This record gives sequence, C-alpha cells and structure tokens, in this order.
Amino acid sequence: MKAKIALFVASLILSMAAMLAIAHAAGINVGRVLLDIQTTIFGPIKVGIWQPDNRKGWTHVPDSTGEQSKPLVYDVTYHIDSEGHRVTAGGYNRPKILLLGGSFTFGQGVEDQEAYPALLGEAFPEYKVINAGVSAWGTGQSLLELEDELATYDDIKLVAYSFITAHVERNGVRRSWLEYLATTRGLKNVHFELEGDQLVYRGLADPQRDGMDGGPELDRQEIDLTIAMLDEMRAICEATSVPFVVFLLPDDAIDQDLSQAIAASIGPDNLYDIQDLFSDPKARLRFDGHPSPLGHRLIAEAMTPILKGRLQKAPPP
Repeated sequence: MKAKIALFVASLILSMAAMLAIAHAAGINVGRVLLDIQTTIFGPIKVGIWQPDNRKGWTHVPDSTGEQSKPLVYDVTYHIDSEGHRVTAGGYNRPKILLLGGSFTFGQGVEDQEAYPALLGEAFPEYKVINAGVSAWGTGQSLLELEDELATYDDIKLVAYSFITAHVERNGVRRSWLEYLATTRGLKNVHFELEGDQLVYRGLADPQRDGMDGGPELDRQEIDLTIAMLDEMRAICEATSVPFVVFLLPDDAIDQDLSQAIAASIGPDNLYDIQDLFSDPKARLRFDGHPSPLGHRLIAEAMTPILKGRLQKAPPP
C-alpha cells in the first residue's frame, strides 16, 4: 500500500511539473501563479524576516531567521543580521560597499552564501559588503534606505543600486501592485509624487484611496517617478562624495528610452547594463524569474571588475 501511495504521489508531482513546464514555455509567469495558489490556500506569506515599517512599508527584522518555500521552485533559509541586512561576511568595523535593490539583490530563492552580495563579500574581503536589498522593494524604498544608511555609517565607499524592470511599477501607485502586496504579504507600498520637478514622499499608499488603474497616464507617471528617484539617489551620493552606480540586471528587457533616460539622469558612466548576462537558462530558478545560484555567480563576476575600478578612483579605505 505504501509503495502504491508513493508511486501515486510521484506521478502527481511529475504531472504537475510537466504542466508547469508547458505553461512556462507558453510565457505564463508560473512563479506568480504558484504564489497566488499558495497565498489563496494559506493566506499571506509569513517567512518571519519582514516587519511593517511606517516609512518604507516593510523592512527586515534584525537577528531573524526565516524559511521560504515555493512548490517545485525552491526551499531555502534566510538569515538577517543585527543591522537588519541579509548576512554577508565580515564585520561592520570595515569600510563599506552598499548594495541596494529588491529580491534580486536580497537573493530570493537562494541560500545566504549563494546570493551575489555574499559572493562580492568574498571578492572584497577588506570591505563590509552590505546586502541592503529587500524582496519586493522598488526604487522608492531603496532611496529611503540610502538616506538611512548614509546617516548610520560614515565610511560607505561606494553605493550600487541594482535595477530591474519590475521596479518601475512598484514606484507608482498601480492598484494591482498595491492589492497584490496587501493580499500576499499584508503590507503597504511607499507613495511618492512629483510636484513639478520636485520628488515628494507622501507616506504609505492605500490601494483604495491612492491606487490607479493601468494606462498611459500611470505608465508615464511611473517612469517619471523612477527617473526622479534615481536622480535623487545620485544627488545624495554626490553631496556626500560617495560614488553611485546603477546596474541593469537580467530581467525583462528594459525599454531603450527608459535606459537612455536613466543614463541621462545619473550620468552614462554610472550606468552598467548586464541584462544579457543570462544566456544559460540554468541561470534562473526553474519556473521563476529570479537568479539561480549560477545566475548570482555570473552577476558577481560581472560586477567585481566594475566595482574595483570605481573603488580605485575613491579615497583609499
């Protein structure tokens, strides 16, 4: 009987995997589908490392550990250090490289030591490489995080923000994104607006009160906000004489007009396009757009000489 049950379960799993592979090949976001099913059955994701934050929407719980599983995709454990960052090697008494971003930077779906910030920590042993990425963050949260990190540490020698196309829709008040956050994580997103050329922080967005449906107007607002946020990050770093660079990571292809606008905002010499890095399909997690351990290694290898070059131009640690 046990053998028959085991055979049935194995057959069911194989059948599900085959259906998901077909859906993935057809262009369906299988990872999002799996997450929707998971949250429908079990409610909002509870990994144990996130906490609501009145300013950024959510941050990491210091000194926390959490396990996250996505059926047929990954089963990993995350460790957050005493400063609220995902763990990397070395102490905070060293000069620092600050890495900002969302789930690609945080390393969703891979173990601590497999994420590219941890790999960069091995390549820069004389520095503390800070993984300040948080899953589902957009450019707005990274801007606020940059302000906080520079206020906390006076020895940050370089700031690198990793950009993916998904950040654009997270930078506005797209109703579908606000509702998705509320449903899957029970969280609220940051709310920025432009008053003329001035970027203004409005607190946290409410899906019903602030949310907008998709369309050309919202698309334009999100792009304008993204450029303004990046320009503000550049200005903050420039005011503190800290080099600021932006990496375009392998995700959905970034529109050429947007790429050119980013380059114009932060300076073309500060923008590094590594979108074509993943020629090997194994560089992404199965049924998921996030980098696999191989993908993170490729990102770290691409970033290392660029960061070394920028650090050589900065004051020595």
